[in-house]
Amino acid sequence: MRRGMGPWAGAAGVAVLVLACFGGVLAGGEQFAFRDAGHFYGPLERRVQMEWRAGRWPLWEPEENGGMPLLGNPTAAVLYPGKLLFAVLPFDWAMRAYLIGHVLLAVAAMRALLRSFGVGGAGSMIGGIAYGFGGPVLFQYGNSVFLVGAAWMPLAFRAADRWIRQGRRFGIVELTGVLTMQVLGGDPQAAYLSALCAAGYAWFAARSGPVPEAGADRPRGGRLALLRTPALVLWALLAWTAATVAVAATWPEVRRMLGAAKGPAPIPLPLGPILWGAWGLVGLFVLDRWRRGKWRSPRARGLVGLAEACALAGGLAAVQLLPSAEFTSRSARAADVGPHDIYPFSLEPYRVVELAWPGFFGENLRANRYWLDRLPPAGAHKMWVPSLYLGGLTLVLAPGAFGVRGTADRRPRRWLAWVAVLGLWASCGEYGGPLWWLREVPVAARLVGPHDQPDAPTVRADGRPRDGDGSLYWLLATALPVFGSFRYPSKLLTLAALGLAGLAGLGWDDAASGRSRRARRIALAAASAGAAGLVISVLLATSLLRFFQSGPAVPHLFGPLDTAGALADLRRALLHGMIAAVAAWVVLRRGSRWPGGVAVLVLAVDLACANARDVITVPQSLLDARPKLLDIIEADARRHPRPGPYRVHRMTPWHPLGWIDRGAPSYRDVVAWEHDTLMPKYGVPYGLEYTFSEGTAELYDYQWFVNPFELPKSVARALSLPTSRPIVYYPRNGFDAWGTRYFVLPAVAANDVSRATQWFRGRADVVAKSEEGDWLVVRNRDAFPRAWAVHAVRLWPPIRGMSREERQAMMRAMLFPDDPGQVPDLRAVAWAETDEPAPLVPLVPGSPPDPADSVTIARYEPTRVEIRADLKRPGLVLLADVFYPGWTLTVDGRPAPILRANRAMRGALVDAGVHTLIYRYQPVSVTLGLWLTAAALVVLAGLLAWASRGVSSSSPG
Repeated sequence: MRRGMGPWAGAAGVAVLVLACFGGVLAGGEQFAFRDAGHFYGPLERRVQMEWRAGRWPLWEPEENGGMPLLGNPTAAVLYPGKLLFAVLPFDWAMRAYLIGHVLLAVAAMRALLRSFGVGGAGSMIGGIAYGFGGPVLFQYGNSVFLVGAAWMPLAFRAADRWIRQGRRFGIVELTGVLTMQVLGGDPQAAYLSALCAAGYAWFAARSGPVPEAGADRPRGGRLALLRTPALVLWALLAWTAATVAVAATWPEVRRMLGAAKGPAPIPLPLGPILWGAWGLVGLFVLDRWRRGKWRSPRARGLVGLAEACALAGGLAAVQLLPSAEFTSRSARAADVGPHDIYPFSLEPYRVVELAWPGFFGENLRANRYWLDRLPPAGAHKMWVPSLYLGGLTLVLAPGAFGVRGTADRRPRRWLAWVAVLGLWASCGEYGGPLWWLREVPVAARLVGPHDQPDAPTVRADGRPRDGDGSLYWLLATALPVFGSFRYPSKLLTLAALGLAGLAGLGWDDAASGRSRRARRIALAAASAGAAGLVISVLLATSLLRFFQSGPAVPHLFGPLDTAGALADLRRALLHGMIAAVAAWVVLRRGSRWPGGVAVLVLAVDLACANARDVITVPQSLLDARPKLLDIIEADARRHPRPGPYRVHRMTPWHPLGWIDRGAPSYRDVVAWEHDTLMPKYGVPYGLEYTFSEGTAELYDYQWFVNPFELPKSVARALSLPTSRPIVYYPRNGFDAWGTRYFVLPAVAANDVSRATQWFRGRADVVAKSEEGDWLVVRNRDAFPRAWAVHAVRLWPPIRGMSREERQAMMRAMLFPDDPGQVPDLRAVAWAETDEPAPLVPLVPGSPPDPADSVTIARYEPTRVEIRADLKRPGLVLLADVFYPGWTLTVDGRPAPILRANRAMRGALVDAGVHTLIYRYQPVSVTLGLWLTAAALVVLAGLLAWASRGVSSSSPG
């Protein structure tokens, strides 16, 4: 079999895939719209572009959540060099080039990694297109920051290998640059995972002993021989399972004993002290090794070089990283309460069949033929990517690369194998441990407890571990610093895809050189399994249809489950997998006559047929049109003018009930409806300010004003509401205080978070309504102005931490006391937190508002707000924008302190008379980040000079 590949084959394969996946985008006037590509990243990128074109740094965005940082928003990726496309291209073409360009970068980066491993042209191209156009990476076009992280990741592996195994100093420089790109691109988790994998490679590569000569077998002895024994791995898993079960079964009793004197409150497992102790022992070990001079070893040199790259990358990205850290440290992610959020989008283990049969569980994006909901957990499936398929050739080549002998250096393939296995295992999240599966068995559930309830808190009320505790992802999130703040286990599918694609490239060279015939046997087995599955699906068609019909009805955007379509999709998946496996067998069998380029084209056609159908686009003209409800709101605002800017609250995403019952007409209609009804963030480029827009992170203090909760029964009785079932309650006065002049609501009300409209319809006038479109616009008569003055203040000691308990008393007093009749009027009184209460003493208890006072917004810009205040007596001028570090205040040109008012608003104490208040956003975090980035550039120059001296004297690995 010839390993060669003509230059045409790789280009032709990529061209086939680009045309199949992106033809409508490139030639048909379409734009990406899957998941967040349409309503989230598109408007956000427009907003950043608008700030640059206005001649301002994109520092602050007033359109969402009472204002929030823009440069400090990790998903905005403001300073990522790839965003230069938005400066030189029209916006629609910049979006296309940005997403397609990073898919192609993923292909090129994976090819470069395999070439660095010594893989031939055909094998490296197979790995490249399997990675870039495989399901886990391709479908990140809907989450562009994760696509950026995935595109750069193979180059991080390449740089780590060049430093650790090849001993090239320039590898540290390359790794520094790649990690910087991942952080600036908005995916610090990808940088974290890249560094973590590199550290594991550095640690274990050094223990593998000297590199054997080409053609020689590695001896089986050595200190790691036992770790390669399947029996030992099995015993370790059994021991871990037994320990997890023991803790789950006994901890409630231990908790009761420990908390006997503290009441019934649940006590969490003491993981904090255990982890601090473990990391303390690691620190002592490092110091001891340093003292004994052991850090001159190859392993130590490798780890120190990686640490230098990580530190320098952090310095280079500091100008964006520090503002992002400042923001996320104040978000709900940093709060130590609320539902645990480390397990959503866990990959169900049985979805691995999609590696062989694309679309095995049916269509989910344009129709409801998705029968995965018939498998446990019923109705709780969250799809991260619609397909895991990497191609039939990838499937047969990757396993064939395991354990192949006769290679000069087996460390890269072992590294990729571990990355693939652990990445896939960790992506299973809560399903990757024993507890979830044991709780599916009634007998075992009596021992270890039932499944978590929906929105289960971090510490369950019964004191037992959560479903995912004891899984690999739990271990990572618990033991590794910062890792727990990342979400969505399925993001680790990128690692699995990288490992499998890399092994496929190595496997092609193995087959080409005659070192392995395993791939042919795997291809025959896969083809036979597909054929058997087709026969079974025909013989048991009635039983399968009955099974599809037996499950509970799960609400879906495209209506009830199409059982006949689900069966057809299942058969199509089996047929596709069988044909792909047969094609792979033919290519491998007749490879002595065919060049490697044929294999590349076969894989390209395979991936195009399997994955291109799930690239969702809509006409660009649809996204460019003004939203229908925006015109309605602005017209009403002109008819009923009120001073100052205002906000609009669009309720948590809902869809017309008719779609749930009968199915949406098409995905294009879905996007058009969401766009017209101002689903966040579609209104942001038009200057519409949303009271609440849910994204990746929101300020924790602000969420108290807008988040729904269960109404206490005492309040429900006082309001003459039924107490037989939980009632979803929205703190209406919280929305009033933030100047919400319009509510966009579902036309049909219900008692759930997306349709509990009764709290917004009172004291409001209907502006427009559509029964068919299931939307309603009302004007809020009680909306506060953006700025106002009070002469009564309630002093409160400053709240320092992020716990719920520290906030609960103040927020309940302001927003939802037990007696609804005691809700205070925030236009007359304000809560102020200060360490220096003396200037505010005259306002305690204070007096009612003075009708003669006048407070107006004279100028309102993203980073500058000017207020004119005419007060008849001293008072506190409130601005309903969020209190946030970096804002400064001058009163009549003199610096003045900004008081934290009403927990999340800005307050200014002024005397009687006419005053001009000017708020400016000048964040110290950005200034400090600029200095750190400048210093890191100087260090980088020195590192480049050191690296240019050539290869180090000895390989770190």
